[in-house]
Amino acid sequence: MTFNTTATLSGNLPDAIYFCWFLPATADSRWQAHYQTFESLYDFEAGFIQNIMGNYLSFIDIYNKITAAAAAGDFQTVVFQMARLARRLIDFDSMQNSALLEKT
Repeated sequence: MTFNTTATLSGNLPDAIYFCWFLPATADSRWQAHYQTFESLYDFEAGFIQNIMGNYLSFIDIYNKITAAAAAGDFQTVVFQMARLARRLIDFDSMQNSALLEKT
């Protein structure tokens, strides 16, 4: 309600404000949908560990880019690399629902 009133009165409210306001609810619903793809907590944990092992070299690369960018004062790159790190940490699939070979 506040955003609609402010947008109506001002005429130009940035879209970023809407995204920040609705981010928690959107993130929660997407995380719940992602978690439902796992068969059990064991499957979730196994997928997480597999993800960590598979992205080990990427984590080292991201860390090196963050430290270099921070030393150079390039904080936009630091934020980009931190978001890249977060995505690599939380975006993984179920091991039990994934096939090793594609069906032909």
